[in-house]
Formats: sequence, C-alpha cells, structure tokens
Amino acid sequence: MGMALHPQLLQGQPYVYLAYLYRFAGAGQPGKGGAPNYGGYFFTTRIVRYEYQPTAQTLTRPVVLCDTLPGSSDHNGGRLAIAPVGGKDYLFYSIGDLGAGQFDNGGRPNHA
Repeated sequence: MGMALHPQLLQGQPYVYLAYLYRFAGAGQPGKGGAPNYGGYFFTTRIVRYEYQPTAQTLTRPVVLCDTLPGSSDHNGGRLAIAPVGGKDYLFYSIGDLGAGQFDNGGRPNHA
C-alpha cells in the first residue's frame, strides 16, 4: 500500500512508516443506488511506524498511528510521503478513490 522512510533513517531517527489493509469491514448491497457503498467490498487501512534495526535488518517496535482509514478492494492505491512544512517533517498519506462496486452502477445515468 505505502511506505516512507524517515529522512534521517540512519542518523538517529530509525523510523519506517507502512500503510496496509488489515481488516475486512464488510460488503455493500449490489445494484441499490441508495446504499452508501454501492455494493463494494470494504476494508480498513492502518498506518504503522516501525523502528529499523540495521544490524539485524529488521523492523521492530510497531506503533499504530492510525487504524480507521477506509480501504477498498478496488482503486485503493496509497502513498506515504514525508515532507518538511515550516521546517518540521510531516507524514502525509494519500489514497485512491475507492471505486468499489462501480460496475454494479454501470447502467445508472450521470446527471452531472
């Protein structure tokens, strides 16, 4: 799903950030336009910070930063990035449009 390395990974900030699907959250009702999720399969995404141990080349000490982000079985690509804002590093996460179930609505008109 997504991975970011702290900019000072080998200089005292040994953090690796991962985002991944971890829990099935349910399925919708196919073909019912009023259903809030339009028949898709939905999951929950988790973002976890690990400590990188260079001698063992392993990730240890997981800390869950967020575990309530929506996920889907379709269009679920995500990206983690670390970027400075005002001189301080921030972790950003972007996610796909979660197009779950769009094929169940192929015959519905678009009134845009």
